[in-house]
Amino acid sequence: NAASCVQRNATQIQVRSTHPSRKIKVWLDRYHMGVGTGDRSRSELAPGAEPEPLGCSRSATGKQEWRIVRAVFVD
Repeated sequence: NAASCVQRNATQIQVRSTHPSRKIKVWLDRYHMGVGTGDRSRSELAPGAEPEPLGCSRSATGKQEWRIVRAVFVD
């Protein structure tokens, strides 16, 4: 959660859709200290929905990030 991120001097990474009317399916790969972890998440993002939290910008051992692999409209 966001509070545990703050304890690590990090921010919570979130993903959301900015499209006004269409749902988007997005696949993201997680990277830890610049190296792919093999973790792939998939989310369906509805227009106007709250952001979906992915994790902290830092883990206990270093920087992490998520990169979009693919995004498609669902409808």
